[in-house]
Amino acid sequence: MLCQQKNLHASPLCPTCWLHFLIVLCLTLSARGLHMAHAQATETVQIFPLEPTILAGTGFNLTCTVSHSSNVLAKDIAWNHNHMALPRTQFSAFDDKTSQLSVQDARFEDSGLYACFAQGISNETQVYVGEPPSEVRGLSCFSHNAWDITCSWERGKDTNLNTTYTLQYFPQHSEIKNYENCPDEYCQCKDELTCTVHDRIHGPALFRVLSRNKLGYAISAELSFNHEEETVPYPPRNVQLKALRRSQLNVTWDLPPEWDPFYESALHYKVEYYKEGTTVLIRHPNSSNIAGKKYAILLPLPGSLDPYTTYCVRVAAKFSIGPWSEWSDTACNRTLEERPDAEVNVTWSSQINSRNDSLRDVLLKWEPLPQASARGEILGYRVIRANLSHESVTTLGPSKTSLEIPGELFSL
Repeated sequence: MLCQQKNLHASPLCPTCWLHFLIVLCLTLSARGLHMAHAQATETVQIFPLEPTILAGTGFNLTCTVSHSSNVLAKDIAWNHNHMALPRTQFSAFDDKTSQLSVQDARFEDSGLYACFAQGISNETQVYVGEPPSEVRGLSCFSHNAWDITCSWERGKDTNLNTTYTLQYFPQHSEIKNYENCPDEYCQCKDELTCTVHDRIHGPALFRVLSRNKLGYAISAELSFNHEEETVPYPPRNVQLKALRRSQLNVTWDLPPEWDPFYESALHYKVEYYKEGTTVLIRHPNSSNIAGKKYAILLPLPGSLDPYTTYCVRVAAKFSIGPWSEWSDTACNRTLEERPDAEVNVTWSSQINSRNDSLRDVLLKWEPLPQASARGEILGYRVIRANLSHESVTTLGPSKTSLEIPGELFSL
């Protein structure tokens, strides 16, 4: 209870009265603060539509509405685009609480973040301006091993929108034309423009690409691919040459990369070779008939290659009736040496010995054999001379091309 005093006008409030007065004042202020906080919490702003996708060339409107409990009016609302203020000529009050922003003939650059705000309250939305997708360009497919088919393509026109690309394939041995979408259990994509179908198609097939975004879709023209006719193996690897007797070279090679050894008999090979220093290519006589598990061939028949001469070889491969691969890296080696096939052409001259006029000094000269006749590396020369009583042999190095014989009676 409040205390009572007989003379209310003459005496101040008692301490108890002061205490009660302060309690009531605090409760009143607290209630008023809660009411104000609640009022601020209910002051919201809504923007519509949220994250719209707009067709380029058309117009769009955005509205910003504040709650009726707010003191903010539509005329107080401002707009910005990508954090840049928009002119007030671009928006207006739709009603007391709603502001409307209008964009005519929208372009790609009108995409972005739009925000409305007033007196500490705001909201924002992302706007996308773009076009429907067009067909992809340059769809092509290839296979290097006959069982994995890789397709790639280029994007169509720029749509300014997130566009997805789906490779669709249809094995033509199926009775119902039902395209399958990649990726699936048989197909994986390296990126959005390249996908590979693994061991799923064993005959002719059709491929196409579906392009899709929020404004529509487009389907490319169908591409037919037949792995028997269009598979192009990689070139054979590790081509090597080994020199054999009788001027032969044994050519060996390994399977092309990515080719499954289980199907090695399906490949055919051709071999070309040329003599180092020339540009004349010679095709192996059995070219195109080297098939199956045979990765070696003699090059080519005995006696057809020059001894001690460098030859270079390359090998190509093909699958079934498809095109040939690129040529392998070139491998080179030299055939073995053989005995020279020509005599040394010797000339000589003589003069009377200065100490004994009954004897003559002889000078022998000769030219080195050409490489084609030498058929190997000349290690030196032997000159055999004989007189009436004995025979002697002089050995000379390969760089020597003359020999002087002092005066004596002799025969060569």
